[in-house]
Amino acid sequence: MNLTRQPYQNWQRRSVPTYSNSVFLEIVRQQGFDPRQAAVALETLNVRLLAHGHITRANFYVYRVGGRGINIGDDAPLERPRVLLAFATADTALSFAQRSGLGNSPRLVRMHISQLLAIMLQRPAIRSLLVANEPLLLEPERYLPVGLRFQRNELLDMLKGA
Repeated sequence: MNLTRQPYQNWQRRSVPTYSNSVFLEIVRQQGFDPRQAAVALETLNVRLLAHGHITRANFYVYRVGGRGINIGDDAPLERPRVLLAFATADTALSFAQRSGLGNSPRLVRMHISQLLAIMLQRPAIRSLLVANEPLLLEPERYLPVGLRFQRNELLDMLKGA
């Protein structure tokens, strides 16, 4: 089985439009960006994931925490900067939740990589996407696992064509 990614041009031709991608593209349009740059951002993230040792995959798992959410729009002040933490497998996500004491019954949501980027665009308080390494590494005195970070500012720059 060949796990290497094809160059961007080949990926674009093989890519089948999905609901997740269309939602991301619509959010990109609503935010005033060129949807063609969205494909570049997705491919860039996939290449970085592969280079960081992750097998590029479309779906990840996020641990959903309760709370009042993030204020968006109006004159509502932004909450403290947030990190969107994603895991390659449900087992790794559950392991992190249990080790960190985040709750007795973690609620996992499976999300396409384009959905994670869409969330970053919609919620300015989310400053980065962190994809945890497999196997899960938790260093002493660190709350978050070791992994690949993709900053919101990087995403915005890519969408601007910078």
